[in-house]
Amino acid sequence: MVIINPDMVSKITQKETFGERIRRLRKMAGLTLQELSRLTGISEGHLSRIERQERYTRAKYIKKLAEALHVSADYLLEPLNDEKNTEKHQDGTDKR
Repeated sequence: MVIINPDMVSKITQKETFGERIRRLRKMAGLTLQELSRLTGISEGHLSRIERQERYTRAKYIKKLAEALHVSADYLLEPLNDEKNTEKHQDGTDKR
């Protein structure tokens, strides 16, 4: 079983891409692409392309990645950059 220190997970920035987030979690868990591939059933090539933002992935793979990396699928998919995704009023408050 791979255990990830929750303090380390919280240090991941909101400005990273989905692929960067996968790579960071994989490395924090001390896993190689080959090991993550074995745990998830996703080919090494596909994982590598995900990490390099050259390929998107299916929902079923997101679930497998979350399980293997011991985080929730929601965590993997949460907004990666709130500043980009949120329009602001002139006073600085969100327009949501």
